Amino acid sequence: MSFRIGLIGCGRVGSFWLRAASVSGHRVDARVRNISSTPGDLRGQVQGFESLNRADWADFDFVIITAPEDALKSICARIRNVVCDADGVQGPLVVHTSGVASHELLGLYGLDVAKCGAIHPLFPFRSANESPTGEAVIHGISGPSLVVEKSAALIRSLDGRSFPLKSEQRALYHLACVLASNHVVTLAALAQMLGDEVSEEPGVLKVALTNLMRASVENLQMVSDPSEALSGPVSRGDVETLAKHFDALEDRPELAELYRHLIKHTVPLAPTEHKEALGRFMTSKTSTKSE
Repeated sequence: MSFRIGLIGCGRVGSFWLRAASVSGHRVDARVRNISSTPGDLRGQVQGFESLNRADWADFDFVIITAPEDALKSICARIRNVVCDADGVQGPLVVHTSGVASHELLGLYGLDVAKCGAIHPLFPFRSANESPTGEAVIHGISGPSLVVEKSAALIRSLDGRSFPLKSEQRALYHLACVLASNHVVTLAALAQMLGDEVSEEPGVLKVALTNLMRASVENLQMVSDPSEALSGPVSRGDVETLAKHFDALEDRPELAELYRHLIKHTVPLAPTEHKEALGRFMTSKTSTKSE
């Protein structure tokens, strides 16, 4: 099945959609505000956003807005006549790619909410100059049942996968994504910072830490419960090692506090036989902090 798609934006997410949809045989009319900022391999496939005319997309199947959430209001105002026919009836389904915003926001901005949705790609797009394949990206979809159904069909046409979301749960869903992606980078940066202080070859250490993180993720993929992938001192109930870690952080109170919270949320993953000793240790650390 081939879809007619109006695409707004050609940044990291928009360039993914343009590449994936084009390869899959869909007709894509991509519009951007600044053509010169479009990746070189896509520049010949985009046109100016302001050159859209009334009803240009009225007979399209989808309009995908990949712009930031704070731009949605002005974009909706601009495309309202573009997606409607002469009688003011909206033709295409209009979806945005924000992780946290509800599809209902598009309705508040003047579009037909019954034909609006949200399609969020769970992928850490690094650059607009290169994109993953459609198969590599899983999408979270919310909106009316018709929109979810047709959006899922569109994603299947890219060889991708999707799952439905309740609109009222998108903030919690997006938080889960942030914890699994953005904050992994934060923890990697902290690990690298500490490692650089003790390693004479920081480049080698960076590779080693990255390999360690990759192996942990691979372990997670192989098990049904995160507790089965846990290794390290908490998994062994090794409070002596944990105490040495806190000693090493004596002059770094903020990092010590972060570490304490991480352990607190790791203890429930530890084997049952170690939880009592770990609990006593963490109680002592909480008591020490409050003194």
